Parts: sequence; C-alpha cells; structure tokens
Amino acid sequence: MLTPNEAAAEKLASEMEAWTSIEIRYRVDAENKDPARPASDPRTFREFGRYIETSAGQRLLDERMTTDLKEDETTIQIEYCDGSKCASMLRTDTAGSPGREQVTIKRHFFIEDQNSAGRPDQLKYLYLGLKPLPEVLRQAEHLGGGRWLDRECDRFLFTHTNGNQDPVNRVYWLDRETGVTLRLEYFETDQRRKEERPYFVWNAASLDEVDGHHLTRDSELLQFDVNGTDPGRVLMAYKISTEEVVYDRMYEASIFWPAITERTAVIDTIKNTAVFPKRRAETSSIAAPIRATEPTDWGEFVPTAAVLTGLAVLAAGLLIRRRR
Repeated sequence: MLTPNEAAAEKLASEMEAWTSIEIRYRVDAENKDPARPASDPRTFREFGRYIETSAGQRLLDERMTTDLKEDETTIQIEYCDGSKCASMLRTDTAGSPGREQVTIKRHFFIEDQNSAGRPDQLKYLYLGLKPLPEVLRQAEHLGGGRWLDRECDRFLFTHTNGNQDPVNRVYWLDRETGVTLRLEYFETDQRRKEERPYFVWNAASLDEVDGHHLTRDSELLQFDVNGTDPGRVLMAYKISTEEVVYDRMYEASIFWPAITERTAVIDTIKNTAVFPKRRAETSSIAAPIRATEPTDWGEFVPTAAVLTGLAVLAAGLLIRRRR
C-alpha cells in the first residue's frame, strides 16, 4: 500500500516523463493594485511567451513584454540552452525598431543559478526549486486532503528547503488523480502559515488534457500585503493564459542557440571574454544585465512573465527578484 506521498510521486513522475518535447505559448496580464504605487511605476503589463523543452535537455524561453507606461516599447528576453551551455539575449524595441542587442553566454539557464526553475507557470509548480517534485515528495509532510477545481487533492508541506535557516513554508496541493499541482501557498514563516497569511498564492483555473497529457492551462497568482494592516489585500495580480500546447514535436538544433550578428554585443561568462559591435566599441555603451535583489527568497514568486532582467525590470518597476 503506497503512502499519499509515494502515490502522488508515482503519478506525477508518469506525467513528467511521458513526452519527448513540449512547447507552450502563453500570455500573462498583470496589474499592480498597490495603492502606494508610485506614478512612475506601470499599473499593468502584458507579456507573450513561448517555451520549448526537449528530453535531450534543449530549452528555449522567449518573453516579450510591454507596459501601460510605454506601450510602443517592447522588451525582449530570450533564454537558450543547447543541452550543454546556455545563453540569454536582451533587447528593447521601440515602435517596431530593433534596439541594441546583448547576448550573455553562461552555464545556467535563465535564473536557475538562484535555485528557481526557469519554466513558465504551467510547468514551474511541478518542481521544488530545481528538483522535480517526484524526487522530493517523500520528504514532505502530508497535511491531509483538500478540494480545488472540484477535484480531490492531497496537500504537502515543505519546510527548510534551502537549509535550516530557510523559514519559508510551501504547501503544494496535488491533484489526487494525476499528481499535477493545482495550488501553491507560499508563507514566509511557519507562524504565518498557522495564521493563514500567505505571501502569495498560485491557483490553477483549469486542468486540461492535451494529447493524453495533463496540464494547468490557465492560472492566477496573487501577491498579498502580508506585512500591512490588511494581509488579505492583493498587491499584485497575474493572470496566466495558455494559447497553445504541442507535445513531441521535432525541432532544429539551431533554435536553441542565439544567432550572433555584427551588431550583437557578446559577453561570455564561461570564457570570461566580451566582444562589442565595432561601431559601439566603448564598453560603456552596452549596459550589462542588472539583477534586482530583495531580502527574501522570491524564487517562486513573480511569474515567468515578470522576470525580465535589465532594462525591463527597471522600466516595469515591478516587484521582482524572480518569481516566487
């Protein structure tokens, strides 16, 4: 007789290992509901994304974001992995005119050096940090059952996932039939969990079947004013909508690596080299990616849609470090 942890791990492993490739096209609409939001920060942003992953370790994440402050400006960030090394491309286009392009070659994909899965929300919550949930479910505390989307779920608590000094409590609600995550509650401390004061909650709005695979097509993420006078007040709201899902498609290897042109600035953090366009030879003309840092682990907080580094982060003025 399997324990609830073992049963959920077995079902979810079957779901996660059943494809040779997956491609997801999605849209994220976000609204800053904070009454104290500075006028210089955008109230809304919209992002269109495309994510591809193969069983060979190849990955592509293409995100294009606009805000209500600069509707004619699109910030583009594309993350690549050819199966052995990774790269990111950052560019801001204005009124359809391409901006300066920078490619950074690195060992990690997206923000995975921060122990956060660089995947869109449809896949991200099948992981704890970088580890697939089936590999770590046995160490979780089973909190009993629950219901979400009118489906029976099992609730699992993870604590101290980044060491004994990590106070964060994460409660995963896994669909009892498929093992897929339908809800995640993120609490800054054990006491906040006991008080039912989450920092953010991610909720699936649907669980669909595509070509025999189960996927949370649409979802919502809410960040709360947990440190304010009204901990139930929503500060940021994200709506994630899936536009297309394709399994087991074949891809040319070339799409998993950026095309380098004479106009591309290239920073190679593996070889410790930098090459800049000849007509913009001075290094000061190319801004290195800027990483926003916060005093807490937000690795799973802000959705992939909101995690752009560099100019996009500054322009958006969004609460990010990286998603949840």
